[in-house]
Amino acid sequence: MFRRYLAFLKVARDEFSDIVIDAELRADRVRLILIDDSWIDVRYPVEEKFSFHWQRDDKKICVICGYKDKNEQK
Repeated sequence: MFRRYLAFLKVARDEFSDIVIDAELRADRVRLILIDDSWIDVRYPVEEKFSFHWQRDDKKICVICGYKDKNEQK
């Protein structure tokens, strides 16, 4: 999990530096602070599960949770 979060931090900082002003590694997630003062929490604890939570000023903008079916063919 830790390596996955470090890779995500690198992508956020390198590829999205025009909109991501800060990227923080937390115990269970990565938090991205955006130029409009909103933030996105990314949780990706195991290969099959993930969630994105985007929020601004106590108002939830978007939450996406999902999982990858282990039986899904590539």
